[in-house]
Amino acid sequence: DMGHQRFQSADFNLEDIDRAAEESLQLVNELRVGTEYRLAKWSARAGYQWASSVYKNEGSALNARQTLSLGLGYQMTKWRLDLAWRSHSWSSDHFLYAAQFVAPSRLNQRSNWVVMGATFNL
Repeated sequence: DMGHQRFQSADFNLEDIDRAAEESLQLVNELRVGTEYRLAKWSARAGYQWASSVYKNEGSALNARQTLSLGLGYQMTKWRLDLAWRSHSWSSDHFLYAAQFVAPSRLNQRSNWVVMGATFNL
């Protein structure tokens, strides 16, 4: 539970930061599901992840995040080759001015990665 996080410092009193965290942060829920299918030397993989926002007030910051991944692998006796794609999407609200004067700007963001790897068994 992110709201129960406590900051410590030998030189500073951080009770205000602790109180702000308790008022604005919450428990993060996460769901992950994945599978792999193997056929001879080939394998296909797929996965999905969903994570809730860390903030109690969804309109003030980062909203839920979603990730989708797909992969393909080829296995030989002494080595393995893997190729994967991952897409991560999330939304966030940004206030250009004070929140009481204007509505936030919603940014829908997505990032994609393609990764290739090789493993050698010694």
